[in-house]
Amino acid sequence: MRSVAFLGLAILANCPAFAAATAEESILPVTAVTPSETGTTPRPSMSSPWPGRAVASGPSAANDPPWPWPIDDGRARQLIATDYQTPSAGRTTPSFAGSSCDLSNDLRTPGNIGDSTSSCGCELDCSCHGSWFGYLGGLVMTRNEPNKYWTTYDQINNNFQNLNTEDANVHWDGGGEFTFGYRRPCDVGFEMTYWGVWNMTGSASVISPSDSLGTPLDTTNGAAGLLLGGITPDSFFTNAHAVYLWRDDQVNNVEINFTYNPWGYDNRGWNLTWLGGVRYFKFDENLLWTSVAGGFNFGDNGGADQANVNIHCENDLIGVQWGAVLNYRFGKHLSVFAIPKIGVYGNAAESESRYYRGDGVVGFDITGHKDTVSFLGSLDLGLNYDLGCHWSFVAGYRVVAISGLALSDNQLPYFLAAADEFADTKVNGDLIVHGVFLGATFRY
Repeated sequence: MRSVAFLGLAILANCPAFAAATAEESILPVTAVTPSETGTTPRPSMSSPWPGRAVASGPSAANDPPWPWPIDDGRARQLIATDYQTPSAGRTTPSFAGSSCDLSNDLRTPGNIGDSTSSCGCELDCSCHGSWFGYLGGLVMTRNEPNKYWTTYDQINNNFQNLNTEDANVHWDGGGEFTFGYRRPCDVGFEMTYWGVWNMTGSASVISPSDSLGTPLDTTNGAAGLLLGGITPDSFFTNAHAVYLWRDDQVNNVEINFTYNPWGYDNRGWNLTWLGGVRYFKFDENLLWTSVAGGFNFGDNGGADQANVNIHCENDLIGVQWGAVLNYRFGKHLSVFAIPKIGVYGNAAESESRYYRGDGVVGFDITGHKDTVSFLGSLDLGLNYDLGCHWSFVAGYRVVAISGLALSDNQLPYFLAAADEFADTKVNGDLIVHGVFLGATFRY
């Protein structure tokens, strides 16, 4: 035990802050003593710096050696005991300005980064938060412009093409997000995240009072096999009165990630957490092209005077991903972050192409399927503001880029009768979904 105490005092003696503090105060005088028994070495009498505590004094065993170092004023004993014992009522803890020689801090593992005197609501270190956390927020997102497929031109002026599928791009639409997870401080954790935007819609239309709308789509070859109640496609797409395009996209995303942070959560500066896991991403797209025959309006006769070409595509991606959470903390409340992720996925893509009349008469219904490899990368940029030990406010911008998708615009051939083209699901599409997110995190 004396060797351990000697080591502790030796460490403190080399601490600049401790040496400076002891130099400012005089050492308490040592009371002179005389041996009480022949052949024994007495212990010197020492005053205790702790209120209500007495330090034992008196003769030691006959074979005890003399004390090999000067008697101090109790400061070293006070600092060591403060770090390793529960303080009693009324006891004060010495502090040294600018000191980094805290034994409890020096003996921590490198992962436990933070101020040893920090507490919840003051400094945010590994011990401040509980291990379980949940996030709930909203999204407002859109997508990049789809490929142009020209559907309509003016037959009076053939150079005037006045409608394509890009004109029916989706608007900014809302969705939701939640995350639930567990994190061991300065160690491993896991999190499950869902987010989705369920109704990303867009539309465009053109109306000709002179019924002069035509289409580049070849509706004459094989027309005999494309009759709708005995009516040829030309009756709807040539000399048309109006053309309408509608688009409806949906995005659903589910992730399960495992995280690892060997460095802990520092109060200020940079911090990095690695992540890896599995992700399921689903993108559905529905594109409807309606042409109203000349002399009629949309909805007349229960839709019997309008023809519809409807292309529906579904993409189900599942795969593995890797990424990181890069965080920079400015202080005890505000931090900014970047979360890049990238992964490789198997995509089970399906398409369904239907040609039918507005009153329900069907010309054809052709389905296709193709499996392919897709790549998905995402980036979240945002800020986090801690409102206390449990609540924080989160806001940012998200970009998700995906390759190898079946998109509705890419399924349209140049011949309406090309059944083999409709059945061949094309997976050469690329998509970018992006938008803002806003929410709150609760830790417990």
